[in-house]
Amino acid sequence: MDVRGLGLALVALRLAQPVRVLDRAQVVQPGESAAQISALINEVSAPPKPMDRIPIKSNGKVTFVNLSEIDWVGSADNYVELHVGSHSHLLRETMTSLESRLDPQRFVRISRAAIVAIAQIREVQPLFNGDFVVLLKNGAQVNGSRRYRAALDVLLR
Repeated sequence: MDVRGLGLALVALRLAQPVRVLDRAQVVQPGESAAQISALINEVSAPPKPMDRIPIKSNGKVTFVNLSEIDWVGSADNYVELHVGSHSHLLRETMTSLESRLDPQRFVRISRAAIVAIAQIREVQPLFNGDFVVLLKNGAQVNGSRRYRAALDVLLR
């Protein structure tokens, strides 16, 4: 690995994206300009775009759920359960992983076990000790915990 490749690898470690940068570092050839190398670094360090839809694998086929249709997401052991109107879909993914892929302007985590679509929130009712219940437009009630209350308060102001 040449000096430029090593520099890209160091940037990757700082950005916690070593695999993406090292893959791109192999493309850097001796004699490439600093502008090209800078463009590669900017490409790798750019945050990923939020998804528009989620692929769901079930019964040997893949269906797509638009994020705009999701009311809320709940945890179910090693799965997340996407609640879409009167239907629900299981997705083998952790809540944390899914939360990182969702647009924070459209979704908010209200407990370890629930993420809600901000546009679907009709009412927030306080409970004891800082916990709360979120009532959605479709009538669903989702429990929230005091640990996540601050994130919800910021979005609802």
